[in-house]
Amino acid sequence: MDSSAKTIEIRLVPCDDRDTPSREELSVLQQNVYLIRPPEDYESRKVHQFSYEPLLTPTSIRLVKLHPLDKWDTEMDIHRPIYCSLIHVDLDEFPKYDALSYTWGDPLGSVYAQCEDMPSSDIWSAPAFDIYCNGQQISVTTNLYTALLALRCRYTGEPLEFSLSTLHTHRETQDTGPDNDDGKCLEYIWIDQICINQTDYLERNKQVQMMTRLYQQARKVHVWLGGYDECARAAQYIQDYLKPLDWEKAEEFRSYRILDRSTYEILGIRYISAEQWIGLFTFLNRTWFQRAWIVQEVGVARIVHFFCGLFACNFISLAGLLEFLKQSGWIEQMFYIAQYYLVYNDQGSRSGRSFSTEWKLSNRFNKHFLSQIADIRHRMGANGAMVSQTEDDRKRHPLLVLLKKFRIAQTTDPRDKVYAFIGLSKEFADGLHMKRNAEFIPDYRKSPRDVYIESAKFIMSLSGNLEHLSLKEDESLTSIKSLPSWVPDFSVDALHNPINFETYQWSASYPFGTAHIQYKPKNGLEVRGVKVGDIGLLQRVGSGLVVNGKEKLDHTDEVLETGKGLIQFLRTLPEASFVGKSSKSQNMQQAEEDAVDTTEQSRFEVFWRTVLTDYFEEHHPAPNYCGEALLTDMEYVIYVKMAIAMNPSTQREAFLNTGIIDWELLTDQIGQGYTDWEKLQGHYPYD
Repeated sequence: MDSSAKTIEIRLVPCDDRDTPSREELSVLQQNVYLIRPPEDYESRKVHQFSYEPLLTPTSIRLVKLHPLDKWDTEMDIHRPIYCSLIHVDLDEFPKYDALSYTWGDPLGSVYAQCEDMPSSDIWSAPAFDIYCNGQQISVTTNLYTALLALRCRYTGEPLEFSLSTLHTHRETQDTGPDNDDGKCLEYIWIDQICINQTDYLERNKQVQMMTRLYQQARKVHVWLGGYDECARAAQYIQDYLKPLDWEKAEEFRSYRILDRSTYEILGIRYISAEQWIGLFTFLNRTWFQRAWIVQEVGVARIVHFFCGLFACNFISLAGLLEFLKQSGWIEQMFYIAQYYLVYNDQGSRSGRSFSTEWKLSNRFNKHFLSQIADIRHRMGANGAMVSQTEDDRKRHPLLVLLKKFRIAQTTDPRDKVYAFIGLSKEFADGLHMKRNAEFIPDYRKSPRDVYIESAKFIMSLSGNLEHLSLKEDESLTSIKSLPSWVPDFSVDALHNPINFETYQWSASYPFGTAHIQYKPKNGLEVRGVKVGDIGLLQRVGSGLVVNGKEKLDHTDEVLETGKGLIQFLRTLPEASFVGKSSKSQNMQQAEEDAVDTTEQSRFEVFWRTVLTDYFEEHHPAPNYCGEALLTDMEYVIYVKMAIAMNPSTQREAFLNTGIIDWELLTDQIGQGYTDWEKLQGHYPYD
């Protein structure tokens, strides 16, 4: 395999001349590590395996030493062959090293900026490029090869800050603190694809058991988001443009619309175009933000630095940007813009951008992802110092909570949907996973089915309750058909939301003590319970918030029946319901006595309080403004659809020519949606 690579060229339409890079910016951008496409002939290329020497002690690991460039003057220098060495060290001796967090396969995720950028996942995951290690050739995946090019440059010279407006290196910044150091790499770095003999299952099992400690002891974790492209550039611009705003007061910006030029004039910041918002959305949909293992890799790290190409930023900066967008409500607006404009360009015809059908039907973008990891870092005590093994360990989440929080996180190996979170769990900290009566240790010789069964038994045996059953998906969604009916299939996303909150536990079985749990032959489960009532109505609401109708999917003539809409669903409920007042007691008998006093609730109030389990931000019952906020969000969705429908560039002929959407159906849905929204407020009768 040669080291030549075809870069992926992605272009976004600039909003005006001010978005054109200056000469100074271009001089920096030209020397970068861009996205590299897997070679088309990867199947015919010889894969070189490395001859590993065995690790001598249970706490031994291998480290990679990248050989620096002797000069870095041109782009050709960046792509010179990669040479490295592999050494053995023992974690008990506390060696100095960094660690890499990255994705083995496709770095771009489910949203692509160009249709031709969509190689299959098998191509991305294949060992397609060669490097030289201890004099031997070793084949690595395309994304790791690209990361090594960037790491070598960072080890050789200075990394560039993620900000384009300043164009200075980390050594020139005035920021201080554990997440704001020089950004350079140490001489040695741990990379799983190279440092673990992936063909030796026994070694792999032992190394996975040490993964938490391995990332804890690293001086710094370098997060590789993939090669540089125009979407990364859009993210840089937006981060720069929003810097003058007070991010601590994000909620004050909720009334502003990000496609309205007057918003930027009022706030005194530069205009951000729809194309740039789409670029940021695409950037945040990169695969790294969706992977399960990175929760642990970053959650326990002492210092975290992101880098995309040769540009870098710290965890606090990127997490802060995402938190501002979330609190201001701008992230929802960005999502709606991407949802409608990734398919159509300004002329109403199909744009060059594309996204997979999987994304359209079930988008994986998680706006809470970095804040959830920040919570893990706090609980693990990862604030720049070595992770505490005492007080902070008691703050860890149980394994069940971690599996709930990160159910949609993705893995290549389905067993890692569970294994990736063992090291973060309270059970791991307490050593409960090693006990004979409930042993649960990663073992890649076992099938995903066996791993999921063992995890269910492990959690239920230690907890003594049946809360684990709340993770069970609908039977029609189960991928591993041989699983017992009581075992969740973690290889698929759970599309439901279990009624459970960490700060307020609902426990109808509280006065009855430990649940009756007995395992029967052939993976049967025997439980006992008390009947407290019957389900009066079970209804699946349509895909839209308030719109009922049919949609024609892109690239297909299939018409999906969305089911009953929200209004049709609420019509089946009584016009008013007398609901018992909420009880603070978890004791079922006491709660029944507290429910004697009742309050009258409308159909809509019954609905939204049920959806929220009548709990919001540590308040129970939920404040009335929760229902008002839901109505506001529904109104915004309707107005966004109206704005798009009235856009001159999206004329009837343009839609009909694409064969993607029916204009009359779209306008009917908008009108029906608005009428339904008025009904929810009580302005019109339901019937």
